[in-house]
Amino acid sequence: MAKIVIKLFRDPRQASEVLGVLKKQGFKDDEIGLIARSNGNQVFSKASQTISFSEAGEIVAQGPVQSPLKEAGSAAEKPGLAAALSKILELPEETGSYLEFGITVGGILVSVHAEDTKAQKARDVFRSSNFTAKPKVVNSSPGFSIAERMAATDPIDAPMSGDFRKY
Repeated sequence: MAKIVIKLFRDPRQASEVLGVLKKQGFKDDEIGLIARSNGNQVFSKASQTISFSEAGEIVAQGPVQSPLKEAGSAAEKPGLAAALSKILELPEETGSYLEFGITVGGILVSVHAEDTKAQKARDVFRSSNFTAKPKVVNSSPGFSIAERMAATDPIDAPMSGDFRKY
């Protein structure tokens, strides 16, 4: 019986890193589903498709979730993204609403549709995906480095000298 393992990523770099690890672990493209807001994410291949939902806007889908989302988006009753995700991924309605919110604010939903043993591998990959890269901050003003030094010290921890002009 096929299992579905999902994880919502905030950072597209982390999602693409996890996709690379999943492909190295032997997962095929037809086992990995991707859903995100249509804003030029570079995680998706050319096989992705844009689907329109009333509340969520333009959604990009790829993999095994693509055709069910397309059917839901083109249905006459238009169930909405949360209801479609709940039905496709076999989740409660509240979880579908949470995932819809995560996707609309820029998150990327990665799903793996596989048998029990491969689903456990995907779960392990999702759990071990600790992405710690910090965004590079560009100093556009010399004041930023001064403010950074000031924020790095806590006046509560400093020894009290009685001269409050230092603080």
